[in-house]
Order: sequence, then C-alpha cells, then structure tokens
Amino acid sequence: MKSLIAASALVLCSVAVAEPPGKRASGPMVVVTTGRLLVLGNELNELRGKLNKADRLIGEAQKSRIGGAPLAELLSNARNRLDNAREYLAIVPPEEKAQFVGKEGREDDERMADAVLSGRLVVADLDSVHHELARADFNLAQAEAKLGGRGPGPSVTEARAALQGAREVLAQLGGQQLLPPPPPVSAEPPLPPLKLAGARPHVWPISDQAFNDLMAAMEQQSFADDRLRVLEAASQTQFFYVAHVQKLLAKFVFAQQRLKAVQLVRNRILDPQNNFQLFQAFQFPAEKEELKRILTGNPDSALPQPMAPQALDALIEKIRASYTYALWYKILGDEAAQNWFLIDQVAAIAVPFPTYDARMRAVEILKPRILDPQNYSRLEPLFSTQADRERLKALFVQ
Repeated sequence: MKSLIAASALVLCSVAVAEPPGKRASGPMVVVTTGRLLVLGNELNELRGKLNKADRLIGEAQKSRIGGAPLAELLSNARNRLDNAREYLAIVPPEEKAQFVGKEGREDDERMADAVLSGRLVVADLDSVHHELARADFNLAQAEAKLGGRGPGPSVTEARAALQGAREVLAQLGGQQLLPPPPPVSAEPPLPPLKLAGARPHVWPISDQAFNDLMAAMEQQSFADDRLRVLEAASQTQFFYVAHVQKLLAKFVFAQQRLKAVQLVRNRILDPQNNFQLFQAFQFPAEKEELKRILTGNPDSALPQPMAPQALDALIEKIRASYTYALWYKILGDEAAQNWFLIDQVAAIAVPFPTYDARMRAVEILKPRILDPQNYSRLEPLFSTQADRERLKALFVQ
C-alpha cells in the first residue's frame, strides 16, 4: 500500500491540481485517497483544530492520578492513536511527533499507510486515519466509563466530543472529486450464510431475586449437608457467575464442604476464566490442589465455553491483516461456526473495523454465538450516534 501511495504522490506532484476557490488551507495541500481523491481545504483547518483540541484535553486528563494504571494506559493508548492520525494528515510532522508509552500505538504499522509529503502536496490514506481515530475513540469511551464522572471526567468527555467531531468531518467529506467515487455501501457483498454447529439457546445467570432467595433458603438449614442439597437443587436449573459462587462458599465452614459446593456448580459457571478467584476461599495447599482438580476435570455437561485468549488474539490479527469487507465477514463467519464469545470479546473483535456499519455487521454475525447477550450495553462505546445504539439495542432486545 505504501508503495502505491508513494507512486500516487509522485504522479500528483507533477500535475497541477486546481484548488477550489475559498478552500485554501494553511500549510501544505492534503489529498486523501481511498478509491477517489479528495482535496482538503478548510476541512483540514477544522480537522486540525478538533484533533489538536482532543490531544490537549487528553494531556490534561493524564495529569490526574485518579483511576490508577488502568486509566493511564487507556489515555496513553488513545493519545498514541490520535498522534498517528495527525501524523498521517501531516498535522504533526513525523520528526516532531511526541512519544508515549502504551500497549497500543504503532504495533500494526504494516497495515497502515503513512502520509507521503512532497513540497506542498500531502497524500494520505483515509482508511488509515479512520482506523486510528476509531481506536482512539474506543479507548476514550472505556476511560469515560471507568471514571464515572470522577476526576478528569469532563476533560475525557470533551476530548471524545472533539474527536468524534473530527470523525464526522471525515465521514461527511465531499471535496473535489478527481477520480470516480467508489461503489455505494449497498454494493457490499451480502452476509455469508452461517453454519452453526451445535447451536443451543442462550444461557442466563441467576437473577438477583432468585439468588437472594437461594441464599435465604440455605441460611434456613442448620446443617451443611442440607445446605448442599438446596444448592444441588438450584444448580439443576440455574447458572452462576464466579462472584455468585464466592458468596455461596461463605455459607460453609469447612473446606471439604466448600469443595463439595464447587463440585455441584462447576459446570454451571458462565465465566470460568475467573475461576482463579475461588482459590481465595481455601487456605492449605492440599485444599487448593483438590479445587484445581475439580475445576479442570472433564465437565459433565456440554456448556459452551468462550473462545480462548490466544485464539481471540489470533482472530483479531487476522482481521487487521485483511482489507475487504468480503474477507472480514468470511473470517467472522468461519470463526462463529465453531466458537462461542463473550460480549467483551465481541467488542475487541469489532474495534479494528473502520466504520460503524462494518462494526454493526460484525456484531450481527457473532450474535448467535454470544454467551452473555444480556451484557450487550458494553458494546455501546463502539458506536457514536444514538441511532446506532438504538439499532444495537434492537438487535439484542427482541
């Protein structure tokens, strides 16, 4: 891609490109291409103002220590992504780009196309800019949720508003068309048919009221064996989170009783990736070794398990290495046919998609294989407009 962009820049630099009247921007002319060429005039000034404002506000939020390391990492990741987008548009020259340490930033440079500068002409890849700003927006949304109105919350909220304003400018960009426009969105290939092997109805965790009733019923029993019988009866029809199991174990005095309780519910736990938290209920190495044996034993039921972390990382890298809608949807369709997902995993998978419509299509493909659809609201930070969020809600609330 970079060689193609460079070649385009050399050709364009040898041709006189007429600037639209009243559209002259300060600094070099910027040409954005993704199937067509658009000349940025005053739009560049507007983009520069919004992106620089977002950068300044994120910097202010970074000065606060509220939220600890997790918040600092989210803000650093968002600023890295924002910096990349500004560099692609030549708003920040590469040699002057500030460096921030984080888990995100330039690890997928091979997929991105840097801006090509020659005199007063800049050729930038619009998909690269969209990708970086989408990742920055997602990190800011997570930071905003983590703050919950505390500390630097206003700065983060204002930064996200400025960033979303810049994204809207790019999305609505008209400009001077030097090449024929790309096909309309409706020309995208249809969703591939899904071949779901072993599909089963969604499982839901025990409701708060039912869990309170279960706890009360166990407390009414004077002996541990009777409490285990109550728990066994409940486990025939209910599913639990590890947080529920921790509270249930507190109703038993001795380790052997707690181990029996774990044995009863181990195949009814919806978030087995959190099973490590159960070790806190046991003191001695022999007890913990027995707990490990119970948790890793062959399950007695066919309760589906979410995609393994390493497999999830491999899937995300495969998506990032692809460039067409048809290939993205085929990859997701193939994976959905043989895996199950948690909502947080779906969010991570959808982030690399450059447009909101593409993200929604990704969620639609994965929806039949989501184990915790009741948590769909965690996907809302992936979408900036209320209309998209209503569409997301309609997808999960039938």
